[in-house]
This record gives sequence, structure tokens and C-alpha cells, in this order.
Amino acid sequence: MGRGPIDIALWDLAGKLYDAPIFELLGGWKSKIPAYASTMHGDRNGV
Repeated sequence: MGRGPIDIALWDLAGKLYDAPIFELLGGWKSKIPAYASTMHGDRNGV
């Protein structure tokens, strides 16, 4: 099953202890998010 369910449960517990939503625990919100896009094999021409 992995560690995912445990991670989610711990974030949920922290949110309940601090009476805050998870996005606030992670540092709030941003109106813009930096993004990066790449192709692993280049375009269709192989460049």
C-alpha cells in the first residue's frame, strides 16, 4: 500500500491539532505557481 495513507493521516492529524487547513500548514497559497515543462525525447523531429 505504500506510505501515502500514512502521510495523509499525519497531515490530517496536524491540521486538526493546529485547527488549520493543510494548505496553511504547507505555507499558505500563491496566486502564481512557477512551472517547468520539458520533453524527455524532444519534439517529433528528434530535436
